[in-house]
Amino acid sequence: MSEIKTIRLEVTGMSCQGCVNAVQAAITNTGGVLSGKVSLEERSAEVTYDPSQVSESAIIQVIREAGYDASLSA
Repeated sequence: MSEIKTIRLEVTGMSCQGCVNAVQAAITNTGGVLSGKVSLEERSAEVTYDPSQVSESAIIQVIREAGYDASLSA
């Protein structure tokens, strides 16, 4: 089993709780993602995942497919 990782993403385009719920659902329905916590106030998402099953870029892509933009936090 590989090492579990947690990343913090900046998420733009969210304006309400419905947006947060959409991003949360997109993240948590992705295979290999163990948990995701989305914050409207901080415009961010903290995602814990198994890198042997899903990549950072794939997680960012599912957020984009949900209609929002995401990038790795500095």
